[in-house]
Amino acid sequence: MNRYVFSYTGQGLRPTVAELIGRVATLVETLAERGVDVQLGRLAVEKRDPALVVLADILGPVDWVERAEPLLANQRIHCVPCR
Repeated sequence: MNRYVFSYTGQGLRPTVAELIGRVATLVETLAERGVDVQLGRLAVEKRDPALVVLADILGPVDWVERAEPLLANQRIHCVPCR
């Protein structure tokens, strides 16, 4: 699995940890429904400035982030691979 960092990019009230985890899980489910072979593995939460982020292990194709960008933008979530 590959590890990705998800963070909330919107202004104002930030989602709770549970809400952000829910959004990540929903994103992965939506991609799977659209035929992208992705699976969500272990989730972790980490405090980073300026907000909480979710670390997620995701098994899937290399291009899944590109295919998810419209969904990510709609949810105001930013996703980057861990280096």
